[in-house]
Amino acid sequence: MRADSGFFDAKVAHAAVAHGCDFVIVAKRSSAVWSAARAVPDDAWRQAVGMTGAEVAFCGYVPAGWPPGTRCVVRRMHVDAEEISGDARSRRRRTIDPDQLALALDGHTGHAYAYSFICTNLTLAPVAFEYWFRQRALVGCPARRRDGAGTCCCNRRCRSGSSAVHQTRRRRQRRIEHDG
Repeated sequence: MRADSGFFDAKVAHAAVAHGCDFVIVAKRSSAVWSAARAVPDDAWRQAVGMTGAEVAFCGYVPAGWPPGTRCVVRRMHVDAEEISGDARSRRRRTIDPDQLALALDGHTGHAYAYSFICTNLTLAPVAFEYWFRQRALVGCPARRRDGAGTCCCNRRCRSGSSAVHQTRRRRQRRIEHDG
């Protein structure tokens, strides 16, 4: 079960587990989430697949009352200070750590990071998980499982309709999962 931050609630995660489903829910940004992101060691970050300037890691954030095995994957994207909008309503601004935002806007640093947080009970490595999550909108894979679930053997939906494209994506996904 995949959900955006509007469904970020322990009850939703528990309901998914109770019905035999895994869950993937975008976390709301809070002081606890920001603290967990700041605590990720520099050597824990890995380059995200297909996203220049983005890195992925596990962080120590686990929402209170969520099912056992819940973990949080965090993605950060390098943003040059001059690309940060002066408008406080900007969506991108809300994804930047408030401490980094202040430094960037005051000219004390040349960049900041925009963050995304995803809570899940899936056990994929963070790079493979984040890549899979970003691909969630793709539909129509030519190699669907025969169980009628509509997902393909690489556990995602694809829209290409081309077996050659699908095979390339499968090989890429296997490589990501292996290198993790």
